[in-house]
Amino acid sequence: PGRIGGMKALALLLLLLAGHATADDDLRCNPEGSQSEMNVCAADDFAKTDDELNSVYADVLACSIGNPSFTGNLKVAQRAWIRFRDAELDSRFPVGPGENDRVLYGSMYPMLFLGEKARLTKDRTAQLRTYIEDEERNLYCDPSLLKTPGKYHVEDR
Repeated sequence: PGRIGGMKALALLLLLLAGHATADDDLRCNPEGSQSEMNVCAADDFAKTDDELNSVYADVLACSIGNPSFTGNLKVAQRAWIRFRDAELDSRFPVGPGENDRVLYGSMYPMLFLGEKARLTKDRTAQLRTYIEDEERNLYCDPSLLKTPGKYHVEDR
């Protein structure tokens, strides 16, 4: 489920950058650079955050494989969270029919939108980690089932 959200974000980023980039532009993240370069930083940060969420989510499913009721309910909850995240973003950055988000919010829109999306994603990742790390809430996860117990959420696993 998280991969779908990541693909939507990537498609959104490509559409947003397409309006400002030419074939000669080689935009890279530069926190002190132009707004377009800062927008790339926000996209990079969100992509990293989304990858982390997907990694932790996969690990929670892996360590809970012995409890199909839990994993089934977690999948339902994750899909509901994605809908919540998207609705939350829509409420923070409302765009009516026929309106243009770039006209409403300006060139900072991608940075603001993706920054908020990254914040919501970090919050969800922290919630998911409790299924593995919190001994009182870790009712279904067997950490020994993880590829690298104790290092499950490290990017280079």
